[in-house]
Amino acid sequence: MKAIFGNCIRAVLGKLGMSVVRSHQTYEADRRATMNRWRTGLVIDVGANVGQYASKLRRDGFRGEIVSLEPLPDAFIRLQQAMKSDLKWRGINAAAGPSRSTATLNVSEDSVCSSLLKPSKTLLDAIPTAKVVQAVTVDVIPLDELDYPKSDSIWLKLDVQGFEKQALDGANNLLKKVNILELELGLKPSYDDSYTLADAIPDIQSMGFSLVSIGRGVSDPNTGQLIDADILFERF
Repeated sequence: MKAIFGNCIRAVLGKLGMSVVRSHQTYEADRRATMNRWRTGLVIDVGANVGQYASKLRRDGFRGEIVSLEPLPDAFIRLQQAMKSDLKWRGINAAAGPSRSTATLNVSEDSVCSSLLKPSKTLLDAIPTAKVVQAVTVDVIPLDELDYPKSDSIWLKLDVQGFEKQALDGANNLLKKVNILELELGLKPSYDDSYTLADAIPDIQSMGFSLVSIGRGVSDPNTGQLIDADILFERF
């Protein structure tokens, strides 16, 4: 019955000069293809939360080294559980920033929204669980000061809720070795003084990267407006 229904739809569309094409070109497919093309050996996962991103990479077949940074203590405990049987995955309980220091992390009801910046009204209207329920003091470390496994092809992923510019400012030397840069960026400021897509693109292009792919993020259910997107860049 399903096949008959599909054939009927194709027949109707054919009369209108249209057709149905199955597409595998998702953002995740673009990420996998880019990782394979560059033969990535090391992924630096900044803003790891409980390890969702790295775990997805493993399920997709990545077998290289992973270094995950997560400042939130509760999330880091769960991250340690996720990586405990993986000898090529290690974690650091810290945030990435421009210099070594401590800072206040605004912990949201939904921990993935936690940030070193305060959430904006726009974000709270769209995602009520982004409200701050706790503040904790965390370590901040420049990415340049960390030791990484040796690799000829490095992938740097930043999901730091508006703090991307500060994280990049502490990674000037690392960025010279990075082939792929992946960031979650807001279309508008989701946090006070946060880094947006419009801010990032010219900055990152000036570092020698070009845009590869864009993945749809979260939308405001009240307005339908896209809040953020995953952006993939590669060295040119």
